[in-house]
Amino acid sequence: MNIMINYTFNQLPNGLKIISAPLENSQVGTMMILVGVGSRDEIDRQAGISHFLEHLLFKGTKSRPSTLSISRELDKLGAQYNAFTSLEYTGYWFSAAAGQFPAAFAVLTDMFFNSLLVEEEVEREKGTILEEINMRNDVPQDRVEQTLHQLMYPDQPFGRDIIGSKKTVSAITRKNLLDYYRQRYQPAQTMIIIAGDNQKMAQWQRLTEDAFANWRPLTHPFSRQPVAVEQRQPRQEWEKKSVDQGHLRIGFRAVNAISPQAPVLEILANALGGMMSSPLFLEVRERRGWAYSVKAEAGTVSDTGWLEIKAGLTLEHLEEAAELIWRLCREMAEKPLSPDDLEKARDNWLGHFYLDLQTAEDIARFLADEAYYFSRPRQPEEIEKQIRAVTGRDIQNLAQKIFQPENFNLALISPIRPISLLDKFD
Repeated sequence: MNIMINYTFNQLPNGLKIISAPLENSQVGTMMILVGVGSRDEIDRQAGISHFLEHLLFKGTKSRPSTLSISRELDKLGAQYNAFTSLEYTGYWFSAAAGQFPAAFAVLTDMFFNSLLVEEEVEREKGTILEEINMRNDVPQDRVEQTLHQLMYPDQPFGRDIIGSKKTVSAITRKNLLDYYRQRYQPAQTMIIIAGDNQKMAQWQRLTEDAFANWRPLTHPFSRQPVAVEQRQPRQEWEKKSVDQGHLRIGFRAVNAISPQAPVLEILANALGGMMSSPLFLEVRERRGWAYSVKAEAGTVSDTGWLEIKAGLTLEHLEEAAELIWRLCREMAEKPLSPDDLEKARDNWLGHFYLDLQTAEDIARFLADEAYYFSRPRQPEEIEKQIRAVTGRDIQNLAQKIFQPENFNLALISPIRPISLLDKFD
């Protein structure tokens, strides 16, 4: 496909970046504020503070003194809006009809700059987040996912749960939150992405520049600690829980987002377990009936990446299924994909890639992710060229590198502990 995203890139004197993407025939507008700070940037005793602060920016300003006043105003505009916290960045966004963009913009920027962080709201929101932690702990798929990342990245912020723990969230104070906002929310760490109606884009750009131009930067921006990735032997963790299936995660650390091998990692994961016709799905689910859900996914960030296998398995065949999954991984390392399977994996990945570029919100998210990891967002056709260039030998070489016992991490939640899983993988 030939999709060209027409965008402009502007940097204000205070360091803030603005990316604008006018879209033909669009009658909506999306704005995203992306701050380059996430859970990996937190100190141990304040784990979860990035996510906590994200929640609190919806709790009221001087002119909109409550959550209700904010939500009522945005709801009346017919806007969609939300926020998110990740390992590396925090985002706040809305999408609205083009005519409602300035009004929604006023609400979001007011929240971003003028949130009061009232003590009463801080304490009340603790209860909400503690219940979110309880909810996640009660969901085996969420819990085992976090356990896997703790195995892959032990004893460092990168391996912690983004939401924090009950202990750390309970201890966070209003002063902690204010200090964190003032120190970490800086213009040089922030980008604004706008996508939508090309007839109104110039107006929205001026609106953004006027609102953010006077944001004063700190003299000393914070620095980020690199990820530690040392591992010399397989790791596993089992949690006993009364569940009806075994919740299995297997993870292998891999390449980072800007590596030339990042496209290879994407196609490796897709070929192994990203499709209903992939070996993981066919062998574990279709031919043996040992799972309803089984798949492989790739993840990349600025200085690391991983390939993760997820499966919910029948308890009677846990060990056999784990052995089978490992064997399928090793087969990817032992021989290159056939030309047909390689073409299918690439075409399938690209099909989903382009399906995710259909709306103003899709474009904004794409540009945000691209601009965060690269000096300038790549065009979709450039990414397609990189994906098309992946060969069967590339996939085999990367599989040989990452599918090694010393890079093997396994997390499992089940009622019964298997005799031993790792002994069979060396």
